[in-house]
Amino acid sequence: MKRNSILLLLLFGINCARVSDPYDPIKDQQGEILFQLVNGVTSSSQNSLRPEVISNIEQSDGSIITLLRSTAADTWTNYSFQSRSLSNSNFDISFQRFKVRTNGGATNPSGKGGACRSNTTNFPGAGVTSTNLNCTEFVLDINGQAEVIGGGGASYVGSDVLTNFDTGWFIYDIPTLSPRMTVFVIRSFDGNRYYALQVIDYYSDAGTSGYPRIRWREINF
Repeated sequence: MKRNSILLLLLFGINCARVSDPYDPIKDQQGEILFQLVNGVTSSSQNSLRPEVISNIEQSDGSIITLLRSTAADTWTNYSFQSRSLSNSNFDISFQRFKVRTNGGATNPSGKGGACRSNTTNFPGAGVTSTNLNCTEFVLDINGQAEVIGGGGASYVGSDVLTNFDTGWFIYDIPTLSPRMTVFVIRSFDGNRYYALQVIDYYSDAGTSGYPRIRWREINF
């Protein structure tokens, strides 16, 4: 009886929070935590919230498809194109669930990273340049406000180019996020390299949100 009362209190508290807090257009992380409590999941098995590069798979055309884990609402998954791994300082692109940042501007005033939205959804082949994609100027990260459903806002520091509700990488169609398939160009953290980037999925094979799958290749300016 006592156990049932505790679970009812947890459910009540979570439902109240969803009414008063800004709604983040993704699967509510509190629901995942409640699932762990109800099913006896121990803290040692909560690695599902830890940032991870799950795979880097080279395609026949030379592009790379990378699957990341970015399920925590308070942790960034920082990815380096050059090393194809996580990097705390030399990352080029970073996800915090659906939000994205580069390594420049408000995110890192010393970094030279930035982002540009191209005019195509066709992923470029070898030999295509940033200029070919109409990306010659790059926007630095800002102190932004992510759009939310039901009013309010979700403050973040990151790339408005990629996170903007109307023109960013995703379309929100309750209750899912779907990629627009827009091709972006990312300038590296040191300003010396450029990468074509396309977000192609946001869900794991099991249907869990917070697993951005990106297709990318290095290109010339």
